[in-house]
Amino acid sequence: MPSRSTETTVLGTILILGLAIRLWGIDFGLPHLNTRPDETGITVIALSFFSGDLNPHFFRYPSLYFYLLACIYGVFVAIRLLLGSTVDELITEIAVDPSNYVLISRAVSALFGTFTLLAVYNLGRVFADRLTGIVAAALMAACYLHARESHFGLLDVTMTFWIVMASTWVLKTEKQPDARASLVGGLFTGLAASTKYAGIFLGFSMAIAWIGRAWQHGSRNIGCLFSEAYRSPVLRRFTIGAAIGFLAFTPFSLLDFSTFLSDIRAESKHLRTGHAGLTGEIGLIYHLRVSLYYGVGLPVLLAALVGVVSAWRSNPITTLTIMAFPIVYFVVAGAGRTVFVRYMVPLTPYLCLFAAVGVMDLARRWGRQSLVYVLALSAVISVPSLYRIYHANRLLAETDSRLIAAEWIQENIPEGHSIVQSGTDWARVEVPPSRTTLEARIEESRQRGRRGRRLQVQLDHTSPDAGYDLIQHSESNPVWDRDRLPDYAILQDSPFFVYASVSDAWTAWLSEHYVETHAIEGLTSEAAVYDHIDAQFLPYAVFGDETRPGPNITIYRRKDLE
Repeated sequence: MPSRSTETTVLGTILILGLAIRLWGIDFGLPHLNTRPDETGITVIALSFFSGDLNPHFFRYPSLYFYLLACIYGVFVAIRLLLGSTVDELITEIAVDPSNYVLISRAVSALFGTFTLLAVYNLGRVFADRLTGIVAAALMAACYLHARESHFGLLDVTMTFWIVMASTWVLKTEKQPDARASLVGGLFTGLAASTKYAGIFLGFSMAIAWIGRAWQHGSRNIGCLFSEAYRSPVLRRFTIGAAIGFLAFTPFSLLDFSTFLSDIRAESKHLRTGHAGLTGEIGLIYHLRVSLYYGVGLPVLLAALVGVVSAWRSNPITTLTIMAFPIVYFVVAGAGRTVFVRYMVPLTPYLCLFAAVGVMDLARRWGRQSLVYVLALSAVISVPSLYRIYHANRLLAETDSRLIAAEWIQENIPEGHSIVQSGTDWARVEVPPSRTTLEARIEESRQRGRRGRRLQVQLDHTSPDAGYDLIQHSESNPVWDRDRLPDYAILQDSPFFVYASVSDAWTAWLSEHYVETHAIEGLTSEAAVYDHIDAQFLPYAVFGDETRPGPNITIYRRKDLE
């Protein structure tokens, strides 16, 4: 067992390396706001609280992360005001280019991802010993799926931190029943559930911990167990803590219950039926075959299997207490056909924990239990994950093809010209819109029941001759049916074809009326593995020779345009 000073040094080094991995390339794609889906939507909800209405009016996700961001944004705005910025300048920045606020959200995720390494160490220490905790933290630092998602201003990594904290306190309750420990475990469970609803499944871990203790002390009659559970101060305080943790940060789930219930039903349907009409194999298979196989790495998965067997032989109740949440979560998340790889982030701490147990078991069998040896063995089994971290971060640090295209357009095409693009919003190049375009977007927004306040601010700060007329193309309203064809056309193409598909009608229309003016190469590898339902132009695994993220982009000029 390492000395305390050595343990602190090693753990500090792991945290620094883990943070560096999670910050490398964190400003990717900005100021293009659709580089990573959902980030801007989360940022906008957090900023909307500055209007004075604390109801998010959105419950597909709980509210804790939104409120946390709002508090951090408040501090950021206050600092900017003290440094001389005006309120009007900040409002304009938020409406026109909220990149700073998206970057803050990403930084929050990266920090919570790094804090999770420390939480995993503590979970490993409570579960086994300090050396197991160090190995678990090292494996977590090098876990590709967790490191990748820590770059994004989303909720999964933050929820995972609260989950690990809750598991640690539940484990303490299992080892030594204590009402205070169960209350803290309940509070962390509530915080996890108030970040994403799946955190509530930690209740299964608490149930197993309590039943295991009762069973070991002779309470084996089902009726007696239910009676004792009802009177148990441990379970009562856990439940109270979970309720407080959840409702304190998602209070409008009660105050606006009809919207809450409607959004919960919509999210449940979304999970079952697939995303944006894209359905594939069921999640239980896909997450094993893709999300975890590439996200954690086969060597770590095998070591985790060894660790589960070893831990089960030593203490089945404690092992089942820890395993209850990941088992239930995996079954629920994998039961549907919406299969974002990020759904598997909450499993990564448990896989790293049991992989650490497996590493320690192998080290004992081989008579090599020194800190240097087990860390070296951990590094070896982390090689596939570290390889993917390097290539993903390298690409994230490169300039996205859509940014290069936007810069070229603004340098070579005078404002005032009209432009049409293929593909979806996620593939499109973002250039300054004209007043005509903004007015059309405001009208469309209001028809959908929204106020369009950000768009109105953009309109108020756009001069009459500024920006480009951005033409919307759809199957129901094709661009070639217009009286006047756009001056320029942009075609996005990618091996990740789902969100950048090009129809034969598009290519025929371009060939007839347009001439190629400029091309930017983005992703080219057809062998790469993508998170196939997520609109992010970044390979998930099997990286080729890509030089930058983003679709291939070709800019065309109308033939009769000089």
